[in-house]
Amino acid sequence: LPKLPADQALPQGPDSPGVVVFSHASHVDAKRPDCTTCHPSLFRILQKGTPTQGGPRIKHDEMEAGRQCGACHDGKAAQGLEDCAACHRDK
Repeated sequence: LPKLPADQALPQGPDSPGVVVFSHASHVDAKRPDCTTCHPSLFRILQKGTPTQGGPRIKHDEMEAGRQCGACHDGKAAQGLEDCAACHRDK
């Protein structure tokens, strides 16, 4: 695998049931690593303004509309958005 970034805590919204910590390792297929599945089409990298750098937040309404994480996490390509504890850690 290429050297992946460390896990990243995303900014927590006021109604969030807990902090979301994104892990690149759990999103990359070790047998066929490919960063272009998400970058740059879904998430821009290597520039200011990413969610972890104070840029636009990742929001549930966007995900539910099939954008951001919801482009894959639709219950078909990847686990759906129904299980809050899959992404959110308790406060």
